Amino acid sequence: MTLSSFGDDAPYVIEVMSGKFFNLRNPTPEMVDLSDIEAGLFNNIRFRGQISRKFSILASVALHCCLVDDILVYEHEKYLSERNLATLRLHGLLHDAHEAYTGDISTPLKNLIGKEVIKDIQLRIDEAVHDALGLEDMSFYEDLTKEADTLSLRAEAATYLHSHGSWAGDPTEEKVVLWQNQLMQYLFGYFRVDWKDRVLECLEMVNGREEA
Repeated sequence: MTLSSFGDDAPYVIEVMSGKFFNLRNPTPEMVDLSDIEAGLFNNIRFRGQISRKFSILASVALHCCLVDDILVYEHEKYLSERNLATLRLHGLLHDAHEAYTGDISTPLKNLIGKEVIKDIQLRIDEAVHDALGLEDMSFYEDLTKEADTLSLRAEAATYLHSHGSWAGDPTEEKVVLWQNQLMQYLFGYFRVDWKDRVLECLEMVNGREEA
């Protein structure tokens, strides 16, 4: 497939790492490759890259998704079945999958452009990703993932930003410090940012198969 084959949609098409073309306006499951998502998330830096240079290469969206996954497991493995926990983990690991194609769009920019416009684009991409991976509707887990996402954001802001994320609450709060310490384990190389391996592990548990 070539760029010209997209016709009127050509202005909305990007080329991704695998060599595929991805249509941001009309994404389909056939355009999705897990390795492309992995590349996009690893190469996207949190907070628009406006962080200390000592963290700039490491502070990826992929790491953020792994921290969200850690929080979800810590908070919910006690009462969820193995399969339901794997589904919840997939929701957390993939909650920013669209950013592999759109980049990490800041909330102030969303406010400027229009949140609903951005949300519509993101939802269409996420649906294509979920369909490509054989996943059913996971919106049941949205609130749990949002809580973990917010806690991860606060821990990352406390680590990366000059303000320590005081705009999001007290950065010295016990639960924020707990996950800030976990984040530091990744940043100093004690833990591996194994985003794709985690996704494949959970897919195997949920679908009984692995995706390439």
